[in-house]
Amino acid sequence: YTSMHFRRGPLTAGGSCGGYCPEGATLRKQMAVFVLKAREGPSFTPPPAVGVFNDVPASDPFARWIEELFRRGVVAGCGTAGGPNYCPDEPVLRRQMPVFLLKTLEGSAYVPPDPKNDKQLNYALDLLRGLQVNSAFPPDPAAGIPN
Repeated sequence: YTSMHFRRGPLTAGGSCGGYCPEGATLRKQMAVFVLKAREGPSFTPPPAVGVFNDVPASDPFARWIEELFRRGVVAGCGTAGGPNYCPDEPVLRRQMPVFLLKTLEGSAYVPPDPKNDKQLNYALDLLRGLQVNSAFPPDPAAGIPN
């Protein structure tokens, strides 16, 4: 893969591997860009950052994306000492991705499934497949992603 597509067009241009890098981890800061482009379209750019999180300075290229998710009530941070922090360099687990996406796509009032509850997680994955983001979550029984 060289990019991932959602209904509105390409969401990613690829990674350091020279393509989509399906074996690579997605960081929390990268996920902020990904989900907002999925929701708003590939040309969307949020307003400049003001410095909401202690570990994401306003000058960081990902700050505007992270803060937009905060403004929308999608994220509150990561709960580490010395906060508020976002933990931008922490990976987003595959079990967390459907929740991240659905909360962004459905709005802040959406109550996402518990990522530790397999029945709720499978429902979320089915919903994402119906929204045509199934390429983000291909079946992977070894990782707990059903066919």
